[in-house]
Amino acid sequence: MPMAFIPIVMTKIYKPILGLPYEIVIGLPVTIQIFVSITSAYICGRIIDKTGWRPVTIAGMVVMVIGTILATFAKEPILFILALSVIGLGAGFSKTAVDVFGVVAAPT
Repeated sequence: MPMAFIPIVMTKIYKPILGLPYEIVIGLPVTIQIFVSITSAYICGRIIDKTGWRPVTIAGMVVMVIGTILATFAKEPILFILALSVIGLGAGFSKTAVDVFGVVAAPT
């Protein structure tokens, strides 16, 4: 799902969370997704060193598909945020692994 549509979806399923203001709750899914993506990209480097870029890319894409399916059926804001964190986890892994592939495949 493109980042621009996430707040729109969130407004449709909005419920107050922990007394946070409306605007923060609407922006929370994007924030969590990006934070998890950055964190998982940092962790991914060591995994790629041990297993290679290909299995990490495939695993990241599978995790993104699972997160997308979860986000599709999420009817509660917390579940939607958790689904987007799963997408962020997969995105961090697959993007980092594809970047490593670009470096490995580049002619020297």
